[in-house]
Amino acid sequence: MAEHALLSASSAYRWLECTRAPRFEAQFADSSSVYALEGTIAHAIGEWSLKTGRPAAEVTAADVPELAELVKVFPDHTPEELQTEISSMADHVQGYVDYVMSVPGTRYIENRVDFSEYVPEGFGTSDAIVLQDQTIDIVDLKYGKGKKVDADSPQGKLYAIGALAKYAFIFEHVEQVRIHIYQPRLDHIDVFEISRTDLMAWAVDYVKPRAQLAFAGQGDFNPGNHCDFCRGRAVCKARAEANLAIAMEEFGEPCPSGDRLTLEDLGSLLPRLGQIAKWAEEVQEHALAEALAGHEIPGYKVVEGRSTRKWEDEAAVADAMREKGLTDEQIYTVKIIGITEAGKLLGTKSEVLEMATRLPGKPTLAVLSDRRPPMSVSSAARDFAEET
Repeated sequence: MAEHALLSASSAYRWLECTRAPRFEAQFADSSSVYALEGTIAHAIGEWSLKTGRPAAEVTAADVPELAELVKVFPDHTPEELQTEISSMADHVQGYVDYVMSVPGTRYIENRVDFSEYVPEGFGTSDAIVLQDQTIDIVDLKYGKGKKVDADSPQGKLYAIGALAKYAFIFEHVEQVRIHIYQPRLDHIDVFEISRTDLMAWAVDYVKPRAQLAFAGQGDFNPGNHCDFCRGRAVCKARAEANLAIAMEEFGEPCPSGDRLTLEDLGSLLPRLGQIAKWAEEVQEHALAEALAGHEIPGYKVVEGRSTRKWEDEAAVADAMREKGLTDEQIYTVKIIGITEAGKLLGTKSEVLEMATRLPGKPTLAVLSDRRPPMSVSSAARDFAEET
């Protein structure tokens, strides 16, 4: 069995939607990002803390060798700055540790589970499994801060299926499944509940047939939001055709005032504009990478972009400015550190952070299913006008 499953639980949201994705993206190198590495380190700290019972703040590289890899995430940091990052990470992870410990039951940490009865060669490692007589809890640490993750996800469900199979002989009376997402850097906790009966019906009726197609590389390409982390997303023809089709879409009758988009047109376009923009940017990045690798892109060449200037020797520049009559008050600027940096230095639970005022966010359009409450349109328009 491969070290990484072709049909992994973490990518299930993609291969369940697009069964052609796993075999297609297997053609492309897996370039792990610094964000993934950062998440790996955070998980390692959490595992160590939960298994030893020691606070995450006490972690050292001797305890968790992965900590040495943090320099790859922050290559320009001094040792002191790296220690600040470690302290901040440990602070966030401690919240996860406390959360896991607050869930009653028997705990299994970083436990490998097998769900191959429904997904060919399917296995994965669950961050935390907590078992009671009639309930199983799957707790998943998400250290990233780019996007909120919902607990109602295929990944957590597959881990639950694997855990139920693995510990069936002990907890055969489990009737309820709870999946928890703990995302500390977004202050996000989400819980999803499903009955064991409904979970297994989902596995049999939906997962198993689609997993068989995905493992065989069969079915249809199905572009959508799930393409975001597909390694072949920039060169997928089905995705290109889907986005171009949206751009070429014809609308109904124009409104009486002329050939302009109606409110109905806008409502139809908005959900898809983000995907078009993302796709276009990714295609451009891929084309540049190909050109830099020495491959000729017909009609294009690589040129130097807009350049910027910086002081090479700041101390020497400051001396030169003084000779010209400038004072240190004119030469240097002083600004208080931001809230995020203060949290790293003082800890995210410091009372100093309570002195911060939460400003209203910039008005933005969201789909009706978004969990955030709607803003007052009049006040939103007024605030936006004042900012601009």
